[in-house]
Amino acid sequence: MLSEKVSSPDFYFNEANLKVAYHYPEGSLSEFVKAALKTYELPTEEKMQENKIDDLFEAWLIEGKFGSQQSKILRMVKSQYLANKEKIDVSIFNQPLFNQFGGLPAIIRIFGEKEIQNNLQELNTKVFI
Repeated sequence: MLSEKVSSPDFYFNEANLKVAYHYPEGSLSEFVKAALKTYELPTEEKMQENKIDDLFEAWLIEGKFGSQQSKILRMVKSQYLANKEKIDVSIFNQPLFNQFGGLPAIIRIFGEKEIQNNLQELNTKVFI
Protein backbone atom coordinates (compact mmCIF):
# COMPACT_ATOMS: atom_id res chain seq x y z
CA MET A 1 0.00 0.00 0.00
CA LEU A 2 1.24 3.51 -0.82
CA SER A 3 0.87 4.90 2.71
CA GLU A 4 2.97 2.03 4.12
CA LYS A 5 5.64 2.55 1.44
CA VAL A 6 6.01 6.30 1.98
CA SER A 7 6.02 5.85 5.76
CA SER A 8 8.89 3.41 5.65
CA PRO A 9 12.27 4.40 7.12
CA ASP A 10 13.56 5.22 3.63
CA PHE A 11 10.94 7.92 3.07
CA TYR A 12 9.05 9.07 6.17
CA PHE A 13 6.61 10.89 3.93
CA ASN A 14 3.72 10.48 6.29
CA GLU A 15 0.77 12.77 6.74
CA ALA A 16 2.00 14.17 10.06
CA ASN A 17 5.42 15.13 8.64
CA LEU A 18 3.87 16.69 5.54
CA LYS A 19 1.48 18.76 7.65
CA VAL A 20 4.45 20.18 9.54
CA ALA A 21 6.63 20.67 6.47
CA TYR A 22 3.93 22.53 4.56
CA HIS A 23 2.49 24.38 7.60
CA TYR A 24 -0.90 22.96 6.68
CA PRO A 25 -2.34 21.17 9.73
CA GLU A 26 -5.69 20.50 8.03
CA GLY A 27 -4.02 18.77 5.07
CA SER A 28 -4.54 15.14 4.17
CA LEU A 29 -2.11 12.73 2.56
CA SER A 30 -4.33 12.77 -0.50
CA GLU A 31 -4.04 16.56 -0.81
CA PHE A 32 -0.25 16.42 -0.49
CA VAL A 33 0.00 13.74 -3.17
CA LYS A 34 -2.30 15.73 -5.48
CA ALA A 35 -0.17 18.84 -4.88
CA ALA A 36 2.96 16.88 -5.76
CA LEU A 37 1.24 15.75 -8.97
CA LYS A 38 0.23 19.39 -9.62
CA THR A 39 -3.48 18.58 -9.74
CA TYR A 40 -4.21 20.49 -6.52
CA GLU A 41 -2.82 23.66 -5.03
CA LEU A 42 -2.24 23.74 -1.29
CA PRO A 43 -3.50 26.94 0.33
CA THR A 44 -0.91 29.50 1.35
CA GLU A 45 -0.54 30.51 4.98
CA GLU A 46 -2.18 33.83 4.08
CA LYS A 47 -5.17 32.03 2.53
CA MET A 48 -5.50 29.78 5.59
CA GLN A 49 -5.48 32.87 7.83
CA GLU A 50 -8.15 34.51 5.66
CA ASN A 51 -10.27 31.34 5.87
CA LYS A 52 -9.92 31.35 9.66
CA ILE A 53 -10.99 35.01 9.81
CA ASP A 54 -13.93 34.26 7.50
CA ASP A 55 -15.07 31.42 9.75
CA LEU A 56 -14.68 33.48 12.95
CA PHE A 57 -16.45 36.43 11.33
CA GLU A 58 -19.43 34.38 10.15
CA ALA A 59 -19.85 32.85 13.61
CA TRP A 60 -19.57 36.28 15.24
CA LEU A 61 -22.06 37.79 12.77
CA ILE A 62 -24.64 35.07 13.42
CA GLU A 63 -24.19 35.42 17.17
CA GLY A 64 -24.70 39.20 16.94
CA LYS A 65 -28.06 38.92 15.15
CA PHE A 66 -27.43 41.95 12.95
CA GLY A 67 -29.90 43.31 10.42
CA SER A 68 -29.19 42.97 6.70
CA GLN A 69 -27.86 46.52 6.29
CA GLN A 70 -25.68 46.16 9.38
CA SER A 71 -24.37 42.81 8.10
CA LYS A 72 -23.52 44.34 4.73
CA ILE A 73 -21.56 47.14 6.41
CA LEU A 74 -19.74 44.72 8.70
CA ARG A 75 -18.81 42.50 5.72
CA MET A 76 -17.29 45.57 4.08
CA VAL A 77 -15.34 46.24 7.29
CA LYS A 78 -14.04 42.67 7.20
CA SER A 79 -13.02 43.07 3.55
CA GLN A 80 -11.13 46.25 4.40
CA TYR A 81 -9.37 44.46 7.23
CA LEU A 82 -8.35 41.59 4.95
CA ALA A 83 -7.07 44.04 2.35
CA ASN A 84 -5.05 46.18 4.77
CA LYS A 85 -4.38 43.89 7.77
CA GLU A 86 -4.69 46.86 10.13
CA LYS A 87 -6.73 47.35 13.28
CA ILE A 88 -10.13 48.83 12.46
CA ASP A 89 -11.59 51.91 14.14
CA VAL A 90 -14.53 54.23 13.41
CA SER A 91 -12.40 56.37 11.08
CA ILE A 92 -12.88 53.61 8.48
CA PHE A 93 -16.39 54.95 7.90
CA ASN A 94 -14.94 58.21 6.57
CA GLN A 95 -13.45 56.33 3.62
CA PRO A 96 -15.17 56.71 0.22
CA LEU A 97 -16.20 53.05 0.31
CA PHE A 98 -18.76 53.85 3.01
CA ASN A 99 -20.20 56.94 1.29
CA GLN A 100 -22.99 54.79 -0.16
CA PHE A 101 -24.32 54.50 3.41
CA GLY A 102 -23.78 58.18 4.23
CA GLY A 103 -20.41 57.88 5.94
CA LEU A 104 -19.80 57.91 9.68
CA PRO A 105 -22.94 59.89 10.69
CA ALA A 106 -25.20 57.38 8.92
CA ILE A 107 -23.30 54.40 10.34
CA ILE A 108 -23.81 55.79 13.83
CA ARG A 109 -27.57 56.11 13.11
CA ILE A 110 -27.68 52.53 11.79
CA PHE A 111 -25.80 50.97 14.71
CA GLY A 112 -25.69 53.52 17.52
CA GLU A 113 -22.45 55.19 18.59
CA LYS A 114 -21.60 52.87 21.47
CA GLU A 115 -22.68 49.77 19.56
CA ILE A 116 -20.48 50.43 16.52
CA GLN A 117 -17.49 51.09 18.76
CA ASN A 118 -18.19 47.90 20.73
CA ASN A 119 -18.63 45.90 17.51
CA LEU A 120 -15.34 47.16 16.07
CA GLN A 121 -13.56 46.39 19.33
CA GLU A 122 -14.97 42.86 19.31
CA LEU A 123 -13.94 42.39 15.68
CA ASN A 124 -10.40 43.51 16.48
CA THR A 125 -10.06 41.25 19.52
CA LYS A 126 -12.14 38.17 18.62
CA VAL A 127 -12.10 37.94 14.83
CA PHE A 128 -9.17 39.86 13.32
CA ILE A 129 -6.48 37.89 15.13
